[in-house]
Amino acid sequence: MLDVEKVIRPSNDRFDTVCFFDVNEEYVNETQKSIPGAIGFPGDFVDIVCADDPEEGNLIDDLAALTSATDAQDTLATQKRQARLAKRRQFILQFPFDVINFDLEGFLFQPNTPPPGRLMRAFRKVFEWQRRPLRIGTSEFMLDGFSLMLTTQIGPPNFPQDHRDELRRYLEENLDNDAELRPLLLNRTGVDNAATLSANHFEDFSGSQRRKHWPMF
Repeated sequence: MLDVEKVIRPSNDRFDTVCFFDVNEEYVNETQKSIPGAIGFPGDFVDIVCADDPEEGNLIDDLAALTSATDAQDTLATQKRQARLAKRRQFILQFPFDVINFDLEGFLFQPNTPPPGRLMRAFRKVFEWQRRPLRIGTSEFMLDGFSLMLTTQIGPPNFPQDHRDELRRYLEENLDNDAELRPLLLNRTGVDNAATLSANHFEDFSGSQRRKHWPMF
């Protein structure tokens, strides 16, 4: 879709500025047939993004800036961890992006998990990495904005109260910090505050989190 609308500019018919995650190597290979040149990451997005990497702060502009621990035992668990960190570091180096699309299979917030939840922690990491400078040759630029698309299920029916309270607080902070948002919310839902929206218009309340200012997390 972005190619058809000329949002993406392929390099010699290769989409080498596009990154995506998929379940395994086989699915990545299948996707790359329709997006030639795209960088695919096999594995669980949340597990990879949320992996603890003590060397993350040393990452500058190439993978050589980081080294894997050599004092760990050569076990299957160690090999999996090193492979996960290698994917994570390669992913970080692709930032920042002009467009980010999250297409979630399940609910954004899970019952019986304390806020913010693993998925939200992964989102926070992504937005943190979005602040990396864009390097073109020897020049650096900072993005002043980007487009975010999010697809997720509304709910669950037993939406945890602590998550609801946190979302309401974030939404109210957004409304207070941006004078343009409250009139938009009123026009869309008929109410202009997060408490009433949460109590009486749950689907709109959940959907409103996708409107603007995702870096609030």
